[in-house]
Amino acid sequence: MQDRQEPQTVRDDATITPVSWRDHLAAAPAEFAAAVPGLMLCIFITALAMVLQNWEEAAFRHPYVEALVIAILLGIVHPKFLAARRHLARRDFVQRQDAA
Repeated sequence: MQDRQEPQTVRDDATITPVSWRDHLAAAPAEFAAAVPGLMLCIFITALAMVLQNWEEAAFRHPYVEALVIAILLGIVHPKFLAARRHLARRDFVQRQDAA
């Protein structure tokens, strides 16, 4: 089976070839690979929230704060914690530069 030639269009004196479905399919693994770290972080936060809820239920026999709320709170705290660590790393770097 032969590939059908896509028609070319001209826009602003430049020749543009429309992207075929095969090009989109070929780019899909790269787009998925870019999303994997964020997905893994979401899965980790969800698992941690569920574990914390199970501990809470074991301790108090009732979930006072459910896993969804815990996950939201962890999602809020996580970027602020990373920003603080980045700030401390920058501060330490600047202090080392000043000391040298």
